[in-house]
Amino acid sequence: MPEQHDLMTFFDREAQELTHEYERIRRTHQGDNGTAGDQGEENWATLLRGWLPAGYHVITKGALLSSNGSLFPTVEGKASPQIDIVILPPSYPVGMINKGRKVYLADAVVAAFECKLTLTGADLIKAARNAKTLRSMTRRLQDDPYHFLFGSPIYGVLAHSHTWAGAGSAMDKIDEYLQKGLDEIDLPHEMLDMACVSDVGTWTAWKLPLVGRPGEDWTTVSARIGRIHHSSRKDAEQINPLYSMMTTLLRRMAWADPTLRPIASYFEAVKGGGMGGPERVWDQSIYPKQLREQIRGSRDARQRQWEPWSTVLL
Repeated sequence: MPEQHDLMTFFDREAQELTHEYERIRRTHQGDNGTAGDQGEENWATLLRGWLPAGYHVITKGALLSSNGSLFPTVEGKASPQIDIVILPPSYPVGMINKGRKVYLADAVVAAFECKLTLTGADLIKAARNAKTLRSMTRRLQDDPYHFLFGSPIYGVLAHSHTWAGAGSAMDKIDEYLQKGLDEIDLPHEMLDMACVSDVGTWTAWKLPLVGRPGEDWTTVSARIGRIHHSSRKDAEQINPLYSMMTTLLRRMAWADPTLRPIASYFEAVKGGGMGGPERVWDQSIYPKQLREQIRGSRDARQRQWEPWSTVLL
């Protein structure tokens, strides 16, 4: 059996540190949910700062401001408690960061995350609904399948652990609640992009612009959010969830920032994985007519990384 790659060893240490922090926070701040939550968010922010390239800004707490002046998240028309982590690009105006206003321009945000110490099913349902709301606040290109099927910013859930007994039970429950979240949305771009539970696994969104049975007309669109693992077997060897999360994040960020593509490709080359998981299917009529015709005309397109007309989009 080949020795483990050093990169995987580094992430194993990150996972151990996150586990130790989870135990410390629960022990030290029992009953003080506010402080516990803040420290949990800082754990994730520290991890992201350590693995994202210099220039990206990883900030805890903030609200997103749409171009029409509305704030996300909203509760009954008012600004609610902020998003837990926001990732901003190197091009983001420094003055808006340094003045500590904690309000960020939605269309310029790279990624946003909700952080949970102990994940529940209700947390996943809420995150799925927030993803849908957030996507209604940002402008969306519709001139190719990738930009039609994926919204911005990248949006996900990061959790230290979960409420379910055992990793196997947690996988089933997370699949169940992710499916419920999928069933509530109207269009594929509204869905959650990823969910990482550090002691269970990482689920990531992937989409098929047009699918159908062999020999039949292709008329449906498929969107899945599946757990990353070594094979299609549910009990297959687990890839470090933090490694899978960073691989997913770098790959998605590299669509807009090509300078990230070498490092994203390296991560995938070291340890790739298969994906299954909850699925939602739409009819091809969700596409604007011109885009639908272009997609049907490109059914023989090859699968290529960061190609917006590929047959599988990640």
